Amino acid sequence: MMSESPRVARYTAGGLRSEGRSIHASRVIWANPAWLCVGAALFLSVLGIMAIGTSVPELASKQMAFLCVAMVGAAVIATPHYRWLEQFSFIIMIAALGALVFVLIPWVPKSIVKPVNGARRWINMGVTDLQPSELAKIAYIMAIASYLRSREGYRTLKGLMLPLILSFIPMGLVLKEPNLGMALLFLPTLFAMLIAAGAKLRHVALVIVVGLSIAPLSYPILRPHQKDRIDAMVAQMLGDERHLDDIGFQADRAKTLVGAGELLGTGGDMTAN
Repeated sequence: MMSESPRVARYTAGGLRSEGRSIHASRVIWANPAWLCVGAALFLSVLGIMAIGTSVPELASKQMAFLCVAMVGAAVIATPHYRWLEQFSFIIMIAALGALVFVLIPWVPKSIVKPVNGARRWINMGVTDLQPSELAKIAYIMAIASYLRSREGYRTLKGLMLPLILSFIPMGLVLKEPNLGMALLFLPTLFAMLIAAGAKLRHVALVIVVGLSIAPLSYPILRPHQKDRIDAMVAQMLGDERHLDDIGFQADRAKTLVGAGELLGTGGDMTAN
């Protein structure tokens, strides 16, 4: 211990999970796991644009231009050192929550927040629209990761309660917009992060089972279109074809196209039909 450098001794005494690297050592690191996310996003985006190109080539060209801009933004986000980004995680989360609250304020002028089909999800930025829930997803992951990195309580069943409560705040605001599909992403993300951080699987499994058990109780408070989607999905699973021409059309088409195209697809043949 006498030979240990002062810097290493300080971080070890502070309980940080560190190998002696200073938190201020480097604010930019080019080779890091974030590029895996960038690569995955690029692959899925190109795959989607190829699919669009089979039916609407001009739209595919437009999406490709957007993708180039998005990749520049992704590269800017991926290069800073994670410890440098961690310093701003909770500030970004508070800003995201503030934006989620802002879109729900009813007296905000429609020129800034314009409801679309009854949903208040976008802020008019002039050149484009900002969807706060998209920012909230990133901010949420950063905040939860920062919390899990500096705490050990999540290794107990009781310690899982605070991360769950922190998750319910953005979930509730996104549900209020309403945006059920987006809101449902938060809990699976939390469970994946808890498992990666070292939470006990039996505790996570228990929370998931309890959550799935009480989930049907939320059905009465859902909006009519949300209930219709659930009803259509259940009907489709039971072989009932009543909703295939309306609310169940998209799910039915997805099953048909996947079954017909299999792994390599059929090009434009299905579109022609």
